[in-house]
Amino acid sequence: MLGFDPTEIVSNHSNVETAVESPLVADPCAHYGVLFLYTDIVEPQIVGDVFAPLLRIVNVTVSDGEMICVQYDRPHYIPLSRKIIDT
Repeated sequence: MLGFDPTEIVSNHSNVETAVESPLVADPCAHYGVLFLYTDIVEPQIVGDVFAPLLRIVNVTVSDGEMICVQYDRPHYIPLSRKIIDT
């Protein structure tokens, strides 16, 4: 999805920060039919077996280069984690 070789291991150490540039182009539609949107402005909720600040899951059904625009008839209301939002 992000252009990295799936067999490549960047680091086995969680405390080591490594900058790696992918030789391939990122493809958000590669092998995935959904996109998970995370943000720090919402309270964490259960996602699988963890708590995560997931805003929404969006179905990806567009071709390469197209923009995704979705309107939801029944929005999900999620508590905000802050009162002031900075851009």
